[in-house]
Amino acid sequence: RKLQGRDPEPVRPHIGMTRYFAVRGDWNRPLSDLANPRAGREALLPPAVARQRPRPALVIGGGPAGLEAAVTLARQGRPVRLLEAGPALGGLARRLADGVSTRREFALLVDHYAALLDHLAVTVELGHEVRGFEPWMAECEHIFAATGAEAPPPPFPVEGSVFCTSARALLCGEEGREGEPAPIPPPEAGGAVVVDGEYGFRMAAAVEWLLQRGYGVDVVSDDFFVGRGLVEDGELPWFNRVAERGVRFHPRTAHAAARGGALHCADRFSGRAQRFEPLALIVSVQPDIPAAALPAALRAAHPSVISIGDARAPRLMGEAIHHAHRAVLEA
Repeated sequence: RKLQGRDPEPVRPHIGMTRYFAVRGDWNRPLSDLANPRAGREALLPPAVARQRPRPALVIGGGPAGLEAAVTLARQGRPVRLLEAGPALGGLARRLADGVSTRREFALLVDHYAALLDHLAVTVELGHEVRGFEPWMAECEHIFAATGAEAPPPPFPVEGSVFCTSARALLCGEEGREGEPAPIPPPEAGGAVVVDGEYGFRMAAAVEWLLQRGYGVDVVSDDFFVGRGLVEDGELPWFNRVAERGVRFHPRTAHAAARGGALHCADRFSGRAQRFEPLALIVSVQPDIPAAALPAALRAAHPSVISIGDARAPRLMGEAIHHAHRAVLEA
């Protein structure tokens, strides 16, 4: 239909994430597509059809979940306004595309959504940071909060001069407040240790980000092996890429403290001490927590505020897109 000109929407790009289109285990994961939340769920998710008397809707946040929500709302015939605090759409997906060469395909997804928003006449406002309820929001039937997630503090004490940051801050070029550049020490200052408590893609992206900038990298994990989530999702080429660059894996290693320019660890079972030094930085990769302050403030003033994507529960990109799509259909 698209090639014949009978479907006016742009062609959806395919993003090379094997998690969504391959079955490699016995967990009965449905075949799907990161960029199409209905793929594999056609019998479960009804198509977005035009509403009889559509009312305006607001989406706060222009990451993948917010983009999918805005597109789905517009397909229902609703007037949609999307507000993004930053200078560009895409959120973490855009940052990954710009900062990690092996994730540059995510830019295709963001550009596709931008084209859809334009095609569906969604009002997009960049650089609009929402700090609380604004009177005009009362006209909206629903407010979808795609405010993303925040990194928790590292699960070990940090003492002395060693620089410690989160994977989110590293990948987004942020430290502390949003948009504030992280003063990351250069590779000449020492190596980098990635402490992985998430066992998946965030660790992988952080490792490749560091490699591209010349750091020597060690990965510490208390799991039985490093990168469990990548193995389950068939991302085996990542292991080849980082092995060729000299990345060292340290599984079954419990982190104890960052002290005196070093990370002090111990074998999970024997208790044998291990120390990593000299270090330029430590990257803590732990499960994120929802950025819930703004949605909570909005709920005090509006009857229907719905948190979507990572703002509801941090997850992988495809799951965030699926959740946003489903939340709009069920609203």
